Amino acid sequence: MLELGFCGTKLSHKERDEIIRRSAGAAENSYSNIAHRYQGQSPEAVAQAFGLDIRQINKDDLFGNEHILALFKPEESAILLCEETIAALLRYLDESGLNKTMGEYNIRQTALWHELFHAIEERTPGIYTRSKMLKRKFLFFDVLRGFDSAGEIGAIHFSKLMSGISFSPCLYEYLLISMNGRAIPDAWKLNHAN
Repeated sequence: MLELGFCGTKLSHKERDEIIRRSAGAAENSYSNIAHRYQGQSPEAVAQAFGLDIRQINKDDLFGNEHILALFKPEESAILLCEETIAALLRYLDESGLNKTMGEYNIRQTALWHELFHAIEERTPGIYTRSKMLKRKFLFFDVLRGFDSAGEIGAIHFSKLMSGISFSPCLYEYLLISMNGRAIPDAWKLNHAN
């Protein structure tokens, strides 16, 4: 996610490490607050406490995108959940036998926790994952731009913590991509050198 670069330039190792560390820190702070405040409640209960609707959506409503499990829509105060995609992923896990090696997991809850982190970002002024700006040169000018990947890193880490799964939730997206006969982009593959 971070290897794709920003404003036409790659991130330095120092920038990359800082973004990962501070995004994970924002997720851990949010996890502590939510786990303490809502002690063991489901993501559905937390969404309700936040005043968010959870609505079903079809792949067709997502322009046929087969890789989206859920989507936070702040303007609608809603989390849109694609049960069709979740069901397809569950079938794939059953048919391939991967569910036996993955241990305990709940795709629906993990997707909801991910989107709830984005709701937390909306409600938390100054949260790192929303306020991180990177400075780059464009022609002769310094340009400051937000960095969306910080929010995604935070949401991934938060959903892993809240779900209690032992693996990265990114695995679900990797499985969706391979399930649909596509290769995982090189930029997404694990870099074992680091």
